[in-house]
Amino acid sequence: MPMADEHRNALLLAIGTLALLNAGNHCYINAAVMATLWAVVSRTNFRLADLGPHATLIADSLLTHHGQPMHLVTQPWFADVMQNWHNHNNQGDPVEFMTHVLGRLQLGGFNMKWERRVQIHDVVRLMDQSDAVRPLTVQFDAVDSNAIQHGYTALQTMLDSWAGQYGMQTALVAPSPLVCIHVDRFIHQGTTAVTKCERPIHFRGSLNIPVFDNEGLQVHQKGYQMISAVAHLGTDGSGHCRSILKTWPLLAPEPVNFLLTDDGRSPECIWTEPSWFTRNVSCFWYCDCDCLDLIKWPMPDPAHANDSDTSSMTEDAQDDVPLQKLFKAMSKT
Repeated sequence: MPMADEHRNALLLAIGTLALLNAGNHCYINAAVMATLWAVVSRTNFRLADLGPHATLIADSLLTHHGQPMHLVTQPWFADVMQNWHNHNNQGDPVEFMTHVLGRLQLGGFNMKWERRVQIHDVVRLMDQSDAVRPLTVQFDAVDSNAIQHGYTALQTMLDSWAGQYGMQTALVAPSPLVCIHVDRFIHQGTTAVTKCERPIHFRGSLNIPVFDNEGLQVHQKGYQMISAVAHLGTDGSGHCRSILKTWPLLAPEPVNFLLTDDGRSPECIWTEPSWFTRNVSCFWYCDCDCLDLIKWPMPDPAHANDSDTSSMTEDAQDDVPLQKLFKAMSKT
């Protein structure tokens, strides 16, 4: 069963106040993990099991960081991730690392498997497909009226191009609570070398993602909203990565619409995504509108909240049983 709201909110509070240390070239790791954890926990149907086999260790480390900076690579639950990662000391790609994390930690709450189909005569043929943990990759369109007129590209435009690429129909094979979208910013223009495109991307509002209805070509559009994103400033193999975490828009006690992360400090409350972020964002997490819960920030500190009643948990919620112990630990912070 889904996790009780007070437990899930406690985890979001812990993530939203977490400072991750960067011992050297690990900014892409920090940004990718913050964006991913925020997305996974921000669902009304989130279960502790969605954090994978190390769920208890992950939740415990989040709930007991006491506001102190954390070094991810020293966490026991993260050891296997780094042990099997090929790029330990150099700057890496946050999207590539995110895909690696999803597989190694066996996180749940998503199935991003898509297929590309085409009808030849009376037969629908499968031409390409992906696995469940690989983000959807979209690209810039050289002919984009919004870019020409307004100077930006809408993420919906990029996704629509992906869905109809090569004259075929591309869509998810089934609805997914979470979807990760990768923006390929490196383009080849004629005979020139590959360059990074820093055209701003518009990602406010909802996004319609196509989902196949059956084994044919018929699709329906499923509504999603952005829950987190990662920007990679600089070129491939260098630069700096930061993420934003979406919250419920509030004007008081201070304007907040996003939390902006950076190494060595807790996320900062901001109202509008910075222009540099829109020019460098390379990865988005989107959540199904039917199960999205945008948290109001700042949230009350659970250390000063009333004790929650955990006696209502049933034996059917075996995945949530470890939270009884974790919530007691949380209440002492």
